[in-house]
Amino acid sequence: MNSRDKRKIAKIQIGKSLEDRGCLFFLDFEEAPFDPKRVFIVNEVPDGQTRGAHAHHLCEQFLICTKGRIVVIIDDGYCKNKIELFPGEGIIQKAKEWGGQTYYDDAELLVLCSHKYDPSDYIRTYEEFEEMIKNEI
Repeated sequence: MNSRDKRKIAKIQIGKSLEDRGCLFFLDFEEAPFDPKRVFIVNEVPDGQTRGAHAHHLCEQFLICTKGRIVVIIDDGYCKNKIELFPGEGIIQKAKEWGGQTYYDDAELLVLCSHKYDPSDYIRTYEEFEEMIKNEI
């Protein structure tokens, strides 16, 4: 795929078991798009607040909504995709893609990462991201 081609971002539905006692979401790591090295959860975000707003040089992330509604923006430097996630739905944010998530309805996000935390892997400003994309042409 040429770096200027629009990447089709497909939602991934994880397993769900709903019964009177509650809802259980599940994912066998063999079904994950990479071998997870780190997991974290984002919750208690005020309604309408945006988090993320960064990219990674190497790390890929599997973003899974476990509660509420999350609007995710994925930007590869050429095309911005807006994806709405509901409980049990996820998407992949690849390395070198700018991402941000806006949280609604007491949303919660589970994130599986392809790499351990490394502050040097972060692209923290959009200007730095644009420069990286421009230099890869």
